[in-house]
Amino acid sequence: MEMRYMFDLSIIIPVYNNEKELNLTIDALKYQTLPKDKFEIIIADDGSTDDMQKNLKTIIGDEIKFKYFYQEDRGFCPGTARNMGIRNSQGKVCLFLDCGVLPAKDCLQQHVDYHQSGYDVVLGYIYGMEKDPDYDSLVQIIESNTVEDAIIILEKLNMTDPREILYAQHGDELYRWSVPWVALWSLHFSVDSNFLKNNEIYFDDYFTTWGCEDNDFGVLLSNHNAKYMLARNACSIHYPALVSSYKKLTTIPEFKENFMHNREYVYKKYPGNKGVELWYNNSYSMVNSLYDKQ
Repeated sequence: MEMRYMFDLSIIIPVYNNEKELNLTIDALKYQTLPKDKFEIIIADDGSTDDMQKNLKTIIGDEIKFKYFYQEDRGFCPGTARNMGIRNSQGKVCLFLDCGVLPAKDCLQQHVDYHQSGYDVVLGYIYGMEKDPDYDSLVQIIESNTVEDAIIILEKLNMTDPREILYAQHGDELYRWSVPWVALWSLHFSVDSNFLKNNEIYFDDYFTTWGCEDNDFGVLLSNHNAKYMLARNACSIHYPALVSSYKKLTTIPEFKENFMHNREYVYKKYPGNKGVELWYNNSYSMVNSLYDKQ
């Protein structure tokens, strides 16, 4: 069923006590080539204790339409926070951006154009996702340059998207892959809103710790025959965390244990799915191999 929408894009950003990163993401959105009346921002608060809502008007300003939704803190639940955004979106496309992902100026327009070309799921390109980054150097590059100039620097430093190893092997036309959702990371991707709502696709409420909620969402999309594509020119930068998820995964036993538990949940959720079985048997080693520069 075709629905009527007010905007070309609804940008859904989960937040949790990270106002600095939200400021950076919003600042990048203010300089988009897509006109500001063509998109809305939905802030999906995963239980912040900071007074995020109070400061949003100052952070976003008057030029961009925005909405704020809050859910109680019950762990790491950005997926269910995103569901608040999906249910309240008024854009033809839902663009999921993590807080601290900084899109280049034409990024939003790239997503709109790809969806107008008939793709259901469009993956953006992410720079700066290093296994063990030099935090101070990376922050200096990002904060001392425009997003576009920082991307040029990161490209020269080979700080390209870790999934490049997959793209080099299988190509950018993800709809030709047998298991395209292995490349779906929740950081930066978009989905046609009609596709989501007509098929009633949402993030699984089960996940309350880091890991695999995006894989699970990707499986649901593929099970409904979503047509995936990489939008290589929809570029963005990931502002680094003091301790990366990869670092936690390899140094904190409880963090890894939760990831493995989530992985097993996805495996058991889709019995007989050969793609999920392949992912389950190789997903942990894949995390490491994606960060091995070729």
